[in-house]
Amino acid sequence: MRPEVEELLDVSGIANRTILTGLRRDVCRMLAAMDVFLLTSLWEGLPRVIPQAMAMRVPVSPMKLMGLLK
Repeated sequence: MRPEVEELLDVSGIANRTILTGLRRDVCRMLAAMDVFLLTSLWEGLPRVIPQAMAMRVPVSPMKLMGLLK
């Protein structure tokens, strides 16, 4: 999925203002630096990062995952 996201960023003209971090262990530090959080996973068993981002008042934009948009 990463190549598709990178291509969309290039096409939209925001690739130079976007960082795709991959797996990180310092989630709170990363969230504090974000303007918006985009969860692009196709499947998440327990997406803890969404309530973490919300707790830090970072706008969250999840993809259509089962149960996440409720």
